[in-house]
Amino acid sequence: MELLKATADRKTWAYPEQRNTYGLSRGPLAEGGTCPGCTVGPGGCCERPHNRIATVCYVDKLVRARPTVRRALDYNTKLLLGASYEMKVCLLLQEFARFTTDCLAKKVERNYRLHWAGDVFSEEYALALREAITAFKFINFWGYTRNFTVIDFFAGLPNLQWYLSLDKVNFDVGYPLYLRYRKAGNIHYGYMSSDVPECDDCIPCPVDTGKLPLVGACHKCRHCLRGRNVWFKTK
Repeated sequence: MELLKATADRKTWAYPEQRNTYGLSRGPLAEGGTCPGCTVGPGGCCERPHNRIATVCYVDKLVRARPTVRRALDYNTKLLLGASYEMKVCLLLQEFARFTTDCLAKKVERNYRLHWAGDVFSEEYALALREAITAFKFINFWGYTRNFTVIDFFAGLPNLQWYLSLDKVNFDVGYPLYLRYRKAGNIHYGYMSSDVPECDDCIPCPVDTGKLPLVGACHKCRHCLRGRNVWFKTK
């Protein structure tokens, strides 16, 4: 049986080359991506600056520089898009089981970053993801989404910190949703901008402000693991 291709994300790993996330293709659904809520206007996550081929999305820049990364993201996307609901759940369960085994062998915390690239592309996938997360109660999951239509599927899950990914384009829609769902206890937001955020209830990512080096930063900082609203400073 085919398996998801996991990724070693330097920022979130607990030890070198730990594979504790997986990615999907970035960009709008109409362009083969998995981000139904991506924003393309000025200040958006997929804004395309004048006369540039790449968008401002960090994933776009990476896949253009490293074709092997693009192939891995496309592989995972094709695998999940073409799978039945039952198979989606099975693929996720196998990935989280692999991760659990690795963590136990290394004696490290089970902190799993969902979707280092891509997003929740459908309600069926959201349901499958919720089922798999619920099955692994001893993994601490966290992730960011621009698909605001699936918040209900994840609100209240005790082992998940779920962040609404906001910017200048979608702030007026996303922030009121955060206020509506924050009583669930696990719904937060991450605000992305090059300047000071419009809200005063978030803290800056210490990597983006230069207070922490990137490698292994999430295990040192732990803001996102604890459910703190975060400002990510974009270049």
